[in-house]
Amino acid sequence: MASNCGCTVLQKTHDFSLDGLLKKLPDNERTNELNRFNRKGVLIIRNPFKAIIAYKNFIAGGMKGVAPKSAFEGPG
Repeated sequence: MASNCGCTVLQKTHDFSLDGLLKKLPDNERTNELNRFNRKGVLIIRNPFKAIIAYKNFIAGGMKGVAPKSAFEGPG
């Protein structure tokens, strides 16, 4: 479905992220996704502590899994 179909109020995307900033991509590559949505967007910032736990659960247990306690122990 086209991003400009008018059939949704909001569309989730990960294409434009800190990834592009950290990799020092040229401006035109970093802003392609913004242009696709007419330079409009909603920025959602998560609690970093909850995001770290959620990411660890995702890495250890997949989309619906939960990491064992041992995954949170040690230097990693």
